[in-house]
Amino acid sequence: IERLVGWNHVLDKTSTAATIFEYWFLHLQRLAYAPKVPEAQRATFRAFDPRRVIQWMTAPDASSGEHKVKPDAARDRILVEALELAVTDLRKVYGDKWADIPWGQIHTARFTHPLAGSPATRDLFAVPAVPKSGDAYTLLASSSATESGADQTSGASYAFVFDVKDWDNSTGLNAPGQSAQPLSPHYGDLAPLWG
Repeated sequence: IERLVGWNHVLDKTSTAATIFEYWFLHLQRLAYAPKVPEAQRATFRAFDPRRVIQWMTAPDASSGEHKVKPDAARDRILVEALELAVTDLRKVYGDKWADIPWGQIHTARFTHPLAGSPATRDLFAVPAVPKSGDAYTLLASSSATESGADQTSGASYAFVFDVKDWDNSTGLNAPGQSAQPLSPHYGDLAPLWG
């Protein structure tokens, strides 16, 4: 809890608190929605809106589970249970070092070429994974942590900043590089900037 309280709320790739937050929020969304989703649909429902989760946790109402008389107690139980589940998940994968895992170590963009699967072609087509900051709700949005992991599974493949006052001052980034030719020095040269 101390790591989250002292955290700067930036999902930076070097932040260990960001890792804890991502897994806590993963479970928090499911637990916050549980009293509001029919029981038969809870296992598969994933259309979580973080704005609603924040609203429900900030101002809990009587629909927050079995503590209908004490919504604050239900909210507090949900917050603590989500953190316990997050720590359990992280411990299961990372053992005793779970609290020391930077977000970018597990949240990576992988540029896997279809021809890189063979040992004979792997070195030719391989681009190293890039540690990523952010998640689905930040600038340069990519995926958030899920039950199956934290690798980036969605997101943009290019980014542009346009200066409409001076078009020549505009800049862009195409990942992993400007060239599709694996022998070119520009095949994967922009990948490190992607994180």
